[in-house]
Amino acid sequence: MLNLFKNWVEYNRGWEVILSAGTQKREKIVQRVIHLSGIAYIKANNLSLSCEADEGRGPVDFKISRGQDITVIEVKLSSNGQYMHGYDTQVEEYAKAEQTDNMVYVLVDVGNPVKVKKLLDRYNRDIDEGKKVPEVIMIDSTSKESASIT
Repeated sequence: MLNLFKNWVEYNRGWEVILSAGTQKREKIVQRVIHLSGIAYIKANNLSLSCEADEGRGPVDFKISRGQDITVIEVKLSSNGQYMHGYDTQVEEYAKAEQTDNMVYVLVDVGNPVKVKKLLDRYNRDIDEGKKVPEVIMIDSTSKESASIT
Protein backbone atom coordinates (compact mmCIF):
# COMPACT_ATOMS: atom_id res chain seq x y z
CA MET A 1 0.00 0.00 0.00
CA LEU A 2 2.71 2.47 0.98
CA ASN A 3 4.87 1.43 -1.98
CA LEU A 4 1.98 2.29 -4.32
CA PHE A 5 1.78 5.74 -2.74
CA LYS A 6 5.57 6.18 -2.82
CA ASN A 7 5.74 5.31 -6.53
CA TRP A 8 2.82 7.61 -7.34
CA VAL A 9 4.48 10.53 -5.51
CA GLU A 10 7.97 10.00 -6.91
CA TYR A 11 7.23 8.83 -10.47
CA ASN A 12 3.70 9.93 -11.38
CA ARG A 13 3.86 13.57 -10.33
CA GLY A 14 2.07 12.96 -7.05
CA TRP A 15 4.56 15.41 -5.59
CA GLU A 16 2.69 18.16 -7.47
CA VAL A 17 -0.50 17.39 -5.54
CA ILE A 18 1.34 17.48 -2.22
CA LEU A 19 3.35 20.62 -2.92
CA SER A 20 0.33 22.49 -4.30
CA ALA A 21 -1.68 21.90 -1.11
CA GLY A 22 -1.61 24.69 1.45
CA THR A 23 1.09 24.11 4.04
CA GLN A 24 -1.48 23.82 6.86
CA LYS A 25 -3.30 21.00 5.05
CA ARG A 26 -0.43 19.05 3.45
CA GLU A 27 -0.10 16.34 6.07
CA LYS A 28 -3.87 15.68 6.06
CA ILE A 29 -3.87 15.61 2.24
CA VAL A 30 -1.04 13.04 2.30
CA GLN A 31 -2.95 10.90 4.81
CA ARG A 32 -6.13 11.03 2.70
CA VAL A 33 -4.30 10.09 -0.50
CA ILE A 34 -2.55 7.19 1.27
CA HIS A 35 -5.96 6.03 2.46
CA LEU A 36 -7.41 6.32 -1.04
CA SER A 37 -4.45 4.52 -2.62
CA GLY A 38 -4.76 1.68 -0.14
CA ILE A 39 -8.47 0.87 -0.39
CA ALA A 40 -8.18 -1.68 -3.22
CA TYR A 41 -5.05 -3.24 -1.67
CA ILE A 42 -6.75 -3.58 1.70
CA LYS A 43 -9.82 -5.23 0.21
CA ALA A 44 -7.82 -7.55 -2.08
CA ASN A 45 -5.75 -8.78 0.87
CA ASN A 46 -8.61 -9.14 3.36
CA LEU A 47 -7.16 -6.51 5.68
CA SER A 48 -8.77 -3.88 7.85
CA LEU A 49 -7.66 -0.24 7.71
CA SER A 50 -8.43 2.28 10.44
CA CYS A 51 -7.54 5.96 10.17
CA GLU A 52 -6.77 7.94 13.33
CA ALA A 53 -7.28 4.88 15.57
CA ASP A 54 -6.80 5.88 19.21
CA GLU A 55 -6.23 3.15 21.77
CA GLY A 56 -4.99 5.43 24.49
CA ARG A 57 -1.90 7.52 23.68
CA GLY A 58 -3.36 9.54 20.83
CA PRO A 59 -4.44 8.78 17.29
CA VAL A 60 -2.07 6.84 15.06
CA ASP A 61 -2.41 7.84 11.41
CA PHE A 62 -3.16 4.30 10.22
CA LYS A 63 -3.72 0.90 11.74
CA ILE A 64 -3.75 -2.08 9.39
CA SER A 65 -4.82 -5.42 10.76
CA ARG A 66 -5.81 -8.96 9.96
CA GLY A 67 -7.05 -10.54 13.15
CA GLN A 68 -4.44 -9.97 15.85
CA ASP A 69 -1.70 -9.10 13.32
CA ILE A 70 -1.58 -5.30 13.67
CA THR A 71 0.71 -2.71 12.08
CA VAL A 72 0.69 0.97 13.05
CA ILE A 73 1.80 3.63 10.58
CA GLU A 74 2.77 7.19 11.49
CA VAL A 75 3.20 9.74 8.68
CA LYS A 76 5.05 13.04 8.93
CA LEU A 77 6.15 15.67 6.45
CA SER A 78 9.74 16.85 6.66
CA SER A 79 8.32 20.35 7.22
CA ASN A 80 6.65 19.21 10.46
CA GLY A 81 8.62 20.45 13.47
CA GLN A 82 7.63 17.27 15.33
CA TYR A 83 8.99 14.87 12.71
CA MET A 84 11.64 13.40 15.05
CA HIS A 85 9.12 13.08 17.89
CA GLY A 86 7.01 10.98 15.51
CA TYR A 87 9.96 8.63 14.99
CA ASP A 88 11.36 8.69 18.54
CA THR A 89 8.14 8.51 20.54
CA GLN A 90 4.80 8.51 18.77
CA VAL A 91 5.01 5.40 16.61
CA GLU A 92 6.35 3.28 19.48
CA GLU A 93 3.71 4.51 21.94
CA TYR A 94 0.95 3.80 19.42
CA ALA A 95 2.39 0.31 18.88
CA LYS A 96 2.39 -0.33 22.64
CA ALA A 97 -1.26 0.76 22.86
CA GLU A 98 -2.12 -1.66 20.04
CA GLN A 99 0.05 -4.41 21.60
CA THR A 100 2.14 -4.88 18.47
CA ASP A 101 5.78 -4.70 17.46
CA ASN A 102 4.89 -3.88 13.83
CA MET A 103 5.63 -0.20 13.29
CA VAL A 104 6.13 1.88 10.16
CA TYR A 105 7.29 5.49 10.13
CA VAL A 106 6.81 7.37 6.86
CA LEU A 107 8.67 10.63 6.24
CA VAL A 108 7.51 12.57 3.20
CA ASP A 109 10.26 14.98 2.19
CA VAL A 110 8.93 18.29 0.90
CA GLY A 111 12.36 19.87 0.55
CA ASN A 112 14.23 19.51 3.83
CA PRO A 113 17.34 17.39 3.10
CA VAL A 114 18.95 18.20 6.48
CA LYS A 115 15.94 16.74 8.30
CA VAL A 116 15.96 13.65 6.08
CA LYS A 117 19.65 13.11 6.85
CA LYS A 118 19.05 13.61 10.58
CA LEU A 119 16.32 10.95 10.59
CA LEU A 120 18.39 8.47 8.56
CA ASP A 121 21.43 9.03 10.79
CA ARG A 122 19.32 8.40 13.92
CA TYR A 123 17.70 5.33 12.36
CA ASN A 124 21.08 3.82 11.42
CA ARG A 125 22.52 4.61 14.86
CA ASP A 126 19.50 3.00 16.55
CA ILE A 127 19.96 -0.14 14.45
CA ASP A 128 23.70 -0.23 15.26
CA GLU A 129 22.82 0.04 18.97
CA GLY A 130 20.34 -2.83 18.70
CA LYS A 131 17.28 -0.73 19.48
CA LYS A 132 13.80 -1.68 18.37
CA VAL A 133 13.04 0.59 15.42
CA PRO A 134 10.10 1.05 13.09
CA GLU A 135 10.42 0.28 9.42
CA VAL A 136 11.24 3.66 7.87
CA ILE A 137 9.89 4.62 4.46
CA MET A 138 11.23 7.80 2.90
CA ILE A 139 9.17 9.41 0.15
CA ASP A 140 10.72 12.12 -2.03
CA SER A 141 8.00 14.67 -2.69
CA THR A 142 10.31 17.37 -3.99
CA SER A 143 9.76 18.95 -7.38
CA LYS A 144 11.23 16.99 -10.30
CA GLU A 145 12.30 18.11 -13.75
CA SER A 146 10.77 16.43 -16.76
CA ALA A 147 12.90 13.66 -18.27
CA SER A 148 12.35 15.29 -21.68
CA ILE A 149 14.15 18.49 -20.68
CA THR A 150 17.73 18.51 -21.96
